[in-house]
Amino acid sequence: MAHKFLRCDSFGPASSQASLDLLPISTDASNIAPAIVPTSQVYGHAKKRNESEKLPVELLIKIFGYASGVYGEYYTFEGYYISKLHDMAQVCRRWLKIIKGAAELWTCVTDQVPSHTFLPLKRSESHTFSLFLTRMPLERSLYNVVLNHSHRWRQAHIRFSPGDEDALRGLEEVRVPLLRHLHLESLSWGESSIFILDLFRAHPPKLMSLALTDIMMYCWNSPVFGSHLRSFKLDPIDRFGPTREDLYYILIACPELAYLELVHITLSDGIGVFGQTPRVKLSLLHTLILTTLSPVDTIDVIGMVETPHCRSYSVSKDLRNLDPAVLSVVARHVQKPFEACIASGISLDIYHNDYWIHLTSHDGYSNSYDFSLSFSIVGSCKQVLDWLNAALLFRSLPLLPIPVDLDLDYSFNKDPLPSPSDFLRLSSVRSLTIRDHRGYTTCLVEALSALRSLEDGGVGWLWPNLREVTVRSFRNSQTLLHMVKMRTEAALPRQGTAELGEIAMLERSKVGSGVFKVGEFEAVRAVLGDVVAMSPRRSYLALL
Repeated sequence: MAHKFLRCDSFGPASSQASLDLLPISTDASNIAPAIVPTSQVYGHAKKRNESEKLPVELLIKIFGYASGVYGEYYTFEGYYISKLHDMAQVCRRWLKIIKGAAELWTCVTDQVPSHTFLPLKRSESHTFSLFLTRMPLERSLYNVVLNHSHRWRQAHIRFSPGDEDALRGLEEVRVPLLRHLHLESLSWGESSIFILDLFRAHPPKLMSLALTDIMMYCWNSPVFGSHLRSFKLDPIDRFGPTREDLYYILIACPELAYLELVHITLSDGIGVFGQTPRVKLSLLHTLILTTLSPVDTIDVIGMVETPHCRSYSVSKDLRNLDPAVLSVVARHVQKPFEACIASGISLDIYHNDYWIHLTSHDGYSNSYDFSLSFSIVGSCKQVLDWLNAALLFRSLPLLPIPVDLDLDYSFNKDPLPSPSDFLRLSSVRSLTIRDHRGYTTCLVEALSALRSLEDGGVGWLWPNLREVTVRSFRNSQTLLHMVKMRTEAALPRQGTAELGEIAMLERSKVGSGVFKVGEFEAVRAVLGDVVAMSPRRSYLALL
């Protein structure tokens, strides 16, 4: 748990100065528990509501860290009765009087409905100002206080709530010369673009990072985009994202940009985010993360980015029209950083009709290069697998074969279940995991068939590098769990027999008061028996 330490030199009696010298203030209010109060204090006599006015300063500070977990009418804190919101407002007003006279203190305001947490920060700390606005009158008075300290802000996180759109209209006149990190959240009203345009217009800060989440935007020529900005994340509401012209402005206005993440962007013309003209060169961009709702041909956003230093690409696409030529640009740009490094692994996960491909490699200088491509597939698994094999990965990347971990989830997949033979071209499959919430028999047969399948009547293994097969089945999404885990030996034979090191276990549980139907285990036993008979070694099967 992270802690902030507050040196209280400007208030409190001299006798309590030592105990307040280094008082830990937790930044995780949910993990702070109140002191245990003796039952004699709880049931002896009820204290007045104005008891909170008598709280010592050190208890005030602790209460600020604990208040976010309060939902009852009253709660006790080290023997004191505090009402839910009425007295908390009194407590916080008293705290406001303290910080008004304490120039060394900083204020971090966090709102976790229905109560509020106020944490003072020392000057040597991160100087973070976080204001989550609500309709409480308390924040109105607090608003004027914190704005008076805005010239010392280094980080700011402002989240708005419905009904408070005009609460920070004065920010365009605020001086924030030290502000370097800004996060705006939940700007969902119609004039949010105007607000962004006017934000800090009188005195633009030299921001290094900017995050805009749940934003409804129409224009972006704001002073918050400057030459010092190195990190920008945009997660707009639905499809209210920037146009290509807006992105041109942002990229040109931020020549030092090294991290760019765009979530839920919409570019319906299909030309690409950066297009051909003007030719935007991002010499310092190291990370590009795109999640687009556009048609498939907007995948060429990567191809339009001229950045030889870019180490991380992450593209999320909805590929409803499977075309091997679509990702040719992506394949070239994914391949380029791999030319000087050794590929160490690919993880191919098939889950709910989604294919996730993760590639990780390391060069000679121990730098990690991560690439992530996700595809939402509509169509048969067989077509998708053929497309993956032929179009993108396993023929384009150098230094193949590289290890592949294959994870198949049949739980909610309504398409025909793919057979392990569909993955014939993935000769470097290292491990296979099959999940099936609908029943274990089908996936178990698939897994064991994969282990014992021979290509062309016994010539060789489909996957000569296969070392592990795991099957997880949750019947009716309840307590029934069957797991069959098999580990093959270091060297698998190619002469028509599948030598299994061991068949570890088959766990059996009950559903309610019933037991398994006759025939379910017989099917499993028959399949396992075939595998055992094929192995020269004696394996065992434990039904628990």
